[in-house]
Amino acid sequence: MKIYEIITESNRADVYHGTSIDNAMEILSSDMFYASQSSTSEAQVSFTRQIGQAIRFSQYIEPAGVVFVIDGELLKRQVGKKMKSFDANLSGMGGAEEKEEAVWKDINNASAMIKQIIVFTNVDGSEEELDPEEYGAILNDPRTTIKQHDNYRSTDNMTRKQFDRT
Repeated sequence: MKIYEIITESNRADVYHGTSIDNAMEILSSDMFYASQSSTSEAQVSFTRQIGQAIRFSQYIEPAGVVFVIDGELLKRQVGKKMKSFDANLSGMGGAEEKEEAVWKDINNASAMIKQIIVFTNVDGSEEELDPEEYGAILNDPRTTIKQHDNYRSTDNMTRKQFDRT
């Protein structure tokens, strides 16, 4: 990775949210990102500044994972000081480090912040594997791109510029 790609990535305003296609459908229909609680943290909505991390989080989700590309500046304007940046060491993930943004509340107007929707299929990459009746809101959204997940196995440190070249 070249140094100018690292600088460009750190200055890019986009953040990423990886989730299941079912959760993505809920986000689009409700126009909200819902804060959820895990066993290790209080309720929050997590974003990452690294597209590769979002891709990895969506990698093992059936029938498909989704990465939302979010306008980070618009998100910051809406949630203000409720958004906190931190770097997490993902010890269970080979020690990878995630550049994370977290918001400790539900976030309204999600659709306005979503710049792109990337659907990662776990099968052969074809839309036919996803039921258009069930997932039509995502599959027919003009912001949606469908990719085959098998092409993105080693993505942790992938920059947006590298992803755009694939």
